Amino acid sequence: MRWILNNVPTVPLGVVIIAASVVFSLVILAWVRRRGAHAFMDNDALGVLFTVIGIVYGIMLAFAIVDLWTSFGAARETISAEAGALAQVTVDIRPLAQADRHAVEASIATYVRTVVTEERMAMRNGRESEAAHTALDAVAFTLERAQPVTPAQQAWYSEAVTKLNEVVTARRTRLEAAEGGMPLPFELLLFLGAVIPIGFMTLVNVPHRAITTAMVVATAALVGYGLFLVVILNFPFSGTVTVSFEPFRAGVLGRL
Repeated sequence: MRWILNNVPTVPLGVVIIAASVVFSLVILAWVRRRGAHAFMDNDALGVLFTVIGIVYGIMLAFAIVDLWTSFGAARETISAEAGALAQVTVDIRPLAQADRHAVEASIATYVRTVVTEERMAMRNGRESEAAHTALDAVAFTLERAQPVTPAQQAWYSEAVTKLNEVVTARRTRLEAAEGGMPLPFELLLFLGAVIPIGFMTLVNVPHRAITTAMVVATAALVGYGLFLVVILNFPFSGTVTVSFEPFRAGVLGRL
């Protein structure tokens, strides 16, 4: 699924998923009509069964979408937290000697450039960048070599170290989000399970064939759109709809 997100534009992907769902429903409907299955169906009993199935599947699909959207938002907050902590480091090192401050700022600038270029592309495939890992280590080593002398410098230096620890934690969380995604059994349940509500909808016997067709198409399109949302939200750093790295380019980090 990640490969599809990275190689197929979002709009065509959505059109394909929804269209495939609708075409599948029309094929099933044509088969049911050809077999005359409607003649053996009790609409009242079928309506109750379809309602139960629709509710169960709808709850699962809605749960998946809400969970993925929550994870997407959490990934966005992680980016902001990492960039914010990194920006705070640049503020906390200002009382240090000029040479130490410039060295730390240069290492931070290298890390930021590596994240927004190389690591951002690596995360599209669920991987981290070794260059970014090395660049963050360089920030830590440069800060370690700084020599705070006055009490004020020592106090600000301690804050800078604390914020750098937050950067490391946020980066780890960001990489875990890039590696994640729904478990394969749950993905199969959603996609294969879509056959059940669509299939039962084709069995509903309405006197007007056009109304039946419209109901089947509407149900299939709605299910297809839900599955499309699952696909594009499954990996927050893959595809066209991704978490933005703009916080690394804003404010003090953008001026480094």
